[in-house]
Amino acid sequence: MALEKSYNCIWAKNDIIILGITMPVSMLYKTYSSVLNHYQQISKSKKSITKFAIEKTVILLVTILQLTSGIKFPKRSIGGWWWTWRIRFEIITGFFDYYVSEYCQQLIKPGMIVVDIGAHVGYYTWLFSKLVGPSGKVISYEPSPENFQILVQNLRAKNINNVIPIQKAVCDCSKPVKLYLSPGNSNHSIVKGFTNFEDVIEVAATTIDLGVKELGYAKLDFIKIDAEGAEPAILRGMSSILKESEEAILIIEMNPFALRASSFNPADLIEQLSYLNFDPKIILVDGSLSTDFSSFYDHTVNLLCLQKVEL
Repeated sequence: MALEKSYNCIWAKNDIIILGITMPVSMLYKTYSSVLNHYQQISKSKKSITKFAIEKTVILLVTILQLTSGIKFPKRSIGGWWWTWRIRFEIITGFFDYYVSEYCQQLIKPGMIVVDIGAHVGYYTWLFSKLVGPSGKVISYEPSPENFQILVQNLRAKNINNVIPIQKAVCDCSKPVKLYLSPGNSNHSIVKGFTNFEDVIEVAATTIDLGVKELGYAKLDFIKIDAEGAEPAILRGMSSILKESEEAILIIEMNPFALRASSFNPADLIEQLSYLNFDPKIILVDGSLSTDFSSFYDHTVNLLCLQKVEL
């Protein structure tokens, strides 16, 4: 599939009605981003009334939206307001990974078979479920027992029935592996040395080649991977299904710190993706795409990977 020029900067086309006023989602996101940028500028001031107002407003909105939506989050949480309430607000509103989500909305079509590796509490799983519709299917992997339980609860709350949730880690083997649990509810990893873990548990694991075959699917259309350093192993474990999925699209996180903990580096991941016939591009903070990989070897980014086009 060729990458259309129009994909370089995508804005949401959906509208939201608030108090009888129709507003584009893109406008709301721009407003939210401006508020967030201002918050970051004043965050060093401990006595800022504006900072206090922003924090309390977001906490109130999250509390109300959780009650009305039924969405749940893990009790384990660290990082204060920025990493707890901000993230929860963005997940509930759809502002989390805004431009990554926009690419998903452009590329995922009804009837597709989609895999969500590292589903957490279900943000992308919900989105994928909506996009593939009743004729499609989402296979959602999450190894953390706590996160998986909440993932399932959230699927029920949203009355989603086209998702297959699987409580397994994904890598290049189908035997139990160690999962290193961070103090919070994210950054859990099967890669030792990435997270400052507070506990280690053993979890079931599978490869995508084996897991998809067991479910009866011969090919995949879209794959999202966020696995805190296990990405190279996951790619090794899906080489067979990728050969049968000539138009498969991949969105994968490139976390340099997690990759180095697994004895890889960002350049290795780019090379591996190219070997698998993908043409990776960095999704920048403004939604545009870049192939200037070396400038991001110390920054966590998401890569949009379409199949290479034969000339």
